[in-house]
Amino acid sequence: MKKIIKFLVCFVFAVMVAVVPMNAGSGRELATSARQLILLCTESITHENQIEALSINTSKAPLKSLQATADASIKYASLKAVNPVSAPTNLDDFTVATNGTISTSGGTLSYSRKVKVEATAYCSCSICCGPYDGTSTADGSRPKPYYTVAASKLMPFGTMLYIPYFDSSPNNGVFEVEDRGGAIQNNRIDVYFATHQEALRFGRRSFYVYILK
Repeated sequence: MKKIIKFLVCFVFAVMVAVVPMNAGSGRELATSARQLILLCTESITHENQIEALSINTSKAPLKSLQATADASIKYASLKAVNPVSAPTNLDDFTVATNGTISTSGGTLSYSRKVKVEATAYCSCSICCGPYDGTSTADGSRPKPYYTVAASKLMPFGTMLYIPYFDSSPNNGVFEVEDRGGAIQNNRIDVYFATHQEALRFGRRSFYVYILK
């Protein structure tokens, strides 16, 4: 509405200027000026429209960017992948506490290390496992929900972990390292779930785990 009023004001003003009695030379100059004034008003309104369109597109861009980031943030490692993405370091690099006890829903547990980890999730489907057999873990076991975890070689097969995040789960938060993954290096772990939907809901999280004695 403001742009329409602006255009009408410019147009009326230009017409008034154009119809003022003048000699021939002055009349031609005023007519030219009137046409230029109308053109300038039109260009101004067009420029405002372009700015508004750009503003709308820009305001939507972050939402698309956030969606793309959210979609890309959930990645799954192959169970039997080769060529690790990075060489294992020392687990001590990620240890924040050593030796102690912790009270859990399943009782008091003794641990040798408390480690900060980045946790992802996977299941046996082809999306998570690619061309590999998702029904068998790297140590030859059958993966079990609320029990199987994939970890780097810094945690040997058979290592028992207590994960407080799962304290209220059927396993009272206790898992066993039974699997590996090409992208599972250093302080990364991959938690096994029964379905892909559950793995998606878990996504990617950062928390502490306890390596049990």
